[in-house]
Amino acid sequence: MKYAILTTNFITTANPLNLPYVKEVTQAYDAYLIQDAQGLGVLVPAVAKKAYYVDFESMELRRRALHAKRELLVRACMVKPAAVIVDATAGFGRDSFILAACGAQVLMLERHPIVALLLEDGLNRLSGSGLQQHLSLAKEDAAYTLSALSSKPDVIYLDPMFEANTRQAKVKKDLQLLQAILADAPQDQSMLLPLALASAKQRVVVKRAIHAASLNNLEPSYCLSGKDSRFDVYQV
Repeated sequence: MKYAILTTNFITTANPLNLPYVKEVTQAYDAYLIQDAQGLGVLVPAVAKKAYYVDFESMELRRRALHAKRELLVRACMVKPAAVIVDATAGFGRDSFILAACGAQVLMLERHPIVALLLEDGLNRLSGSGLQQHLSLAKEDAAYTLSALSSKPDVIYLDPMFEANTRQAKVKKDLQLLQAILADAPQDQSMLLPLALASAKQRVVVKRAIHAASLNNLEPSYCLSGKDSRFDVYQV
C-alpha cells in the first residue's frame, strides 16, 4: 500500500516516515495521513470516504468502559487491578483500552508504522485522563519484544484478526480498514503463540472466530464464547 500525507491549510503534519506530500486524493496513492482538529487520521478511499482516528474518548469506548467487567475479554484475561498485560497485536488499541479501564497496566505492541503512529496520537490526545497512566505503547514487532521482556507479564493477549475476524471486518469499517492497512505487512501469527506461552506468568488469551480452529491447533485450557468470536485461554 502506497501512502502520502494529505496537506491542509491549517495544520502541518509531522512526517517521521518521510512520506510524500500531496494536495489532493489521486489514484497514485492507496492511503493518506491527515492532521486536523480531530488529530492524526488515515484515509483509505477504497474502504471509507472519511478518515479514521484512534479515539479513546469516543462514546462507544466510553460505554464499553462503563461495563468493561462484563466483557468476555476481561473475563478471559481475569483482569485484576495492577495486573500487567501485553497486547501483542494492538491494532487500533480498542481491546487494550477496555483492559486498562479495569485497572490493568497494558503494554501495546504494534509493528506497523502507520498503525503505531495512529495509536501514539490517540494516546497523546488521551492526556489528562487517568487511563493514560494505564496504557503504554512500544512500536515494535511482538516477535522481538516478547523474547526480550525483562520480566514476565501476567497475561499476554493475541488477536490474529486475519484468521479470526474476517466476518466482522466486512461489517465494521474500522476492522476492515485495519485489515487493509496490515495486508501489506502480514505477520506469521503462529510463531507468536509459543513465544507468548514462554513469556507469560499466568495465561495467554487468543481471540478467535467462533468456529475457527485453535491457533496452531493447540488445545486451550478452556474457552469463553460469544456470538461471533471466542477467547481461547492457555494457562501456563
